[in-house]
This record gives sequence, structure tokens and C-alpha cells, in this order.
Amino acid sequence: MLGAARGRETRRQRELPTDVTALIEAWTLRVGVTLACKSQGVAPRTWRHHQQKKRGELPSRPSRATGEPRRAHPAKLSDAEEQAVLDVLCEPRFVDVGVTEVYATLLDEGTYLCSESTMHRILREHGLSGQRRQSSARVGHPKPRVVATAPNMVWCWDISRLPGPHKGVWFYLYAIWDLWSRKTVGWCIDTTKQPGLLNNSSRGLSSERKWNLTSWSVTRTGAPK
Repeated sequence: MLGAARGRETRRQRELPTDVTALIEAWTLRVGVTLACKSQGVAPRTWRHHQQKKRGELPSRPSRATGEPRRAHPAKLSDAEEQAVLDVLCEPRFVDVGVTEVYATLLDEGTYLCSESTMHRILREHGLSGQRRQSSARVGHPKPRVVATAPNMVWCWDISRLPGPHKGVWFYLYAIWDLWSRKTVGWCIDTTKQPGLLNNSSRGLSSERKWNLTSWSVTRTGAPK
């Protein structure tokens, strides 16, 4: 009822559109009040409220809201007490310490100023909330990127698991392809997962075909050892 205290009608106090009222009255005889109201997006309680208002049977319900600011809690800290808490939180020994550690340290010293949530609220009101602990600045690292300007400079590899003839039996497909041409240069199927097998196969292919392989690229399973 805060809207009534501010001299503004609430949603239930507004009149429903004429066409909506006519549709609800027409369908009430067929499907009932509840379904008729839901079909027009009107709560049955709101419809009952408007009908009572139309017949002059709506009881008087004065708002209990006064529109005045809320009263302060009896246990609320005064301005001087909040300033004292802020001075303690900004002391040199606590300036880069978290609120939880400050709270525990003060309790060990036999001092209780306020709760942790109150400390957070005071810091937030003065724009001092956030990370208070010392930490090294984050250093951005460039994403690793492999570039191939000709065929057989960079090979990519992957291991895919294939279902076997029985439940719990799997085959592993080892595939090697060229980054430049996107062509498969080698593959094999085994019953175990051994990334070292790809490393040996790639060296054999490279030496057999006299290719100058300069780099490896990995899709999911990790670089070969």
C-alpha cells in the first residue's frame, strides 16, 4: 500500500479496460471465473476486488504506510561509532588485510566493535570495499599460436575413442594431419591410449619422406612427450 501513501493508485485500484471486462463477463458463464480471468491475464482476486468496488461492497482499507523514512534500528551505530570503526579498518596494520582477519584479530585482542557485515557495509558506504589484501598484478600472456606457411611445417594430432564390439571395449583412433593442407598424413587404431605412439609415428613419417617438420600442434589430449 505504499502507492496509496504517496497518492498514487496501485495496480488493484486501477479500473480494468472495458473490453477485458466484457470478455471476462461473457466467458464466466461458460468456463467459470477462474479460467475466464486467466485467459485475459487478470488474477481472480483482482477481478473480485473490482466487482466489489463496482457494487459498492468494497470495505475500507486505509493504508498503514506513512510515507516517512524508516526508523533507524535501535542497535544501529552512531556516526561517531561508524567513524571509529572506519579509522580502525584504515590503520596501517589493517589497511591491506581482509575484514574477516581484522575481525578475528580484534577479538583476540579483546576488542569488539561491530559484526563483519557491519564492517563491510561501512566500507561499502565510503567506497572502500573490494580487494584489500596485497596481491601481485595480473600479467597477461599471449595465447600460443602456431603458424604454417607451407605444407609439412606443422602437424596436428588427436586421439578419438571409438566404441568396440562389446560394452566397455574401446578402440583409439590416432590421427595426424597437416595444418597447411588439412590433409591426413597418418593414422592408426590401437586398443590402448598411448600419446607416445603418435610421437614415434610422426618421426618415422618425417624421416621416411624427408620432411622438415618444425612444430607440433595439439587439439585436445596434450603435447606428445
